[in-house]
Amino acid sequence: MGLLKDSGKPKIKLVIWDLDETFWFGTLSEGSIEIPLDKIKLIKTLSDHGIVNSICSKNNFDDAKAQLEKNNVWDFFVFPQISWEPKGERIAHIIERMSLRSENVLFVDDNNGNLEEAKFYNAGLQVVHPDHLSELMTEVLLNGTIDHGSRLQQYKILEEKNRVKTLSGASNEEFLNASDIRVTVVELTKKNLPRVHELLQRTNQLNYTKKRSSVDELAGLIEDGSAKTGVVKVTDRFGDYGLCGFYCVKQGSLEHFSFSCRILGMGVENWCYQYLNKPLLQVVGDVANPPPFAQVNWINKGSNFNVGNTTTISRSTSLKVLLLGGCDLGQISDFVRPYFDVREEFNFIANGYNVRCDHTSLILANYGPAEKELLKHLPFINPDQTNMFSERYDVVVISPLMDFHQAQYRHKATGMIVPKDHWNSNLTKTDSLSEKEKDLYGEKFLRWFSKDFEYLGGISALEFEKNVKQIRSQLPEGCLLVFLTGTELDLSGPKDSDKDLPRYKEMNNALKKLKDLGVIQLVDVREIVKSEDDITDNRRHYARSCYFRIANSLKELLIEQFGIKELKENKSYINLFFSTVKRKFVNALFT
Repeated sequence: MGLLKDSGKPKIKLVIWDLDETFWFGTLSEGSIEIPLDKIKLIKTLSDHGIVNSICSKNNFDDAKAQLEKNNVWDFFVFPQISWEPKGERIAHIIERMSLRSENVLFVDDNNGNLEEAKFYNAGLQVVHPDHLSELMTEVLLNGTIDHGSRLQQYKILEEKNRVKTLSGASNEEFLNASDIRVTVVELTKKNLPRVHELLQRTNQLNYTKKRSSVDELAGLIEDGSAKTGVVKVTDRFGDYGLCGFYCVKQGSLEHFSFSCRILGMGVENWCYQYLNKPLLQVVGDVANPPPFAQVNWINKGSNFNVGNTTTISRSTSLKVLLLGGCDLGQISDFVRPYFDVREEFNFIANGYNVRCDHTSLILANYGPAEKELLKHLPFINPDQTNMFSERYDVVVISPLMDFHQAQYRHKATGMIVPKDHWNSNLTKTDSLSEKEKDLYGEKFLRWFSKDFEYLGGISALEFEKNVKQIRSQLPEGCLLVFLTGTELDLSGPKDSDKDLPRYKEMNNALKKLKDLGVIQLVDVREIVKSEDDITDNRRHYARSCYFRIANSLKELLIEQFGIKELKENKSYINLFFSTVKRKFVNALFT
């Protein structure tokens, strides 16, 4: 079957390998295998000559991948098809995804039936039995061109682009299933205790018990034989989120059940609750994902981890990007951080309060001595002002959802503006407040606040436009200012309990006007969040797959605005989600 001996045969650009008794000795499903050194050398030599390698094998994917990784050759293959399905159509799938012609592809298999099936589904495909492989390789290599693996790199990028395209059109559950989310749980120890303490102080949306234990109280749990503790780490194919959850069960009841908003929408809290066999959970206050928890089947249990270890990822560009906002930008940051020099100014939890920095009035605030004294009594305002104007950024990205959502109050003596709570709720009218609001702030604070502040309602669209223009004027020339829109879905039930749709439309119109004037660029969330299934608990919180798409839109905008044209010309769009191994192929495109 040495079909390449005829010099008139088309040039081989791709070799597709069977594995059992072809690339390696033995059958993996029946026992151990051995990869001969000459095959490993051949794969690397083919790659150096501009000839790419793929796999079509009947095997378990994870088992086969593990063997190839063990021998350091997995990264020399692209578009692998490893399953128990017939091979003919799978080979056609590989060829189509790689935009090749069957005539330029060689399939190597020890089973003549597989070779004939492959030829039937792929007219012109060249095939060979491994017994006749060595006599063909000389001619194959002679027809290749030394490129030291650059063609392999190009196909690695194409492979990732195809995967991201597939995920971008997926439902949220399909996206989560494809994300390879892994949760690792270890006990609370003296080593991870400081990180757990920090988590409890800073998280609110997924802090179900709102219990913010001290360091000494947490240390006591380590010695408490009746306490079952769990420190939760999460990874997925997009990155390592580190320590982002903690639980403690005592006498069948959850004393702590708290998670970082970084993993909001992944279903980690659902998985942990199932993992613990659904102990009693008394939820305190509002949470982004209230029980009953839906069953999740897309999360796997990982192995042990070292809390001190973090994954270092090389970014693809030196573009310096500031993200300023709430949990929406927090989730987007995880997707774009490997590719830009990202800095973050996000809201955080302190002393049980959600401390905000993301209203345009706060961004522009200039605190003198009188204002700083006032801030001592306003624990929900960040006293540390933005460094947006003092540090040089190439891009500033702002999520203005608090301008859409919050009311403004003016201090009567100083004129200081304080954004707080919903625009249609007036904290200065204490008799109209709910018992929950009264308990949260306390009678003393509300009495002082209603006496010294006046209610202004939500920021007007005109005032919002003025604030954005002022932000733009204070940024250096050449700095790109990007805003995210809000969603305009007509929601029902608790997801739109505030009836905010008209206001969101008005504020979005203001953003569009600013874009048309050339003041800002937009990432239009309305084109991404299109159905009620894309919303979690309210119109400001989206499904995980939506944050994926928003991040991708932001990345494409930056590529376009900063003229990284070679990516489009080479059809080598750098996607946000390379694994650490694949990422090394990307860096050269930006340097």
